[in-house]
Amino acid sequence: LEMPAQRTASGKSETGTIKLDAYHQNGFIVIDVSDDGNGLDTVKIRAKALQKNLITEEQILSEDDIHALI
Repeated sequence: LEMPAQRTASGKSETGTIKLDAYHQNGFIVIDVSDDGNGLDTVKIRAKALQKNLITEEQILSEDDIHALI
């Protein structure tokens, strides 16, 4: 979520919302987390994955692949 000033500058309310939803599906527990923020920062996720040696610099990943790293 963004800081309050950034949220209001983009036309959102000062207070953000985080939603946690858990359910059972096909023998698994599924946990969905969502918010009304800017979304995932793909650049930061990729940088952290590189730092932790989860991927190499040479790997070309789609945005969905990078999001799956979390």
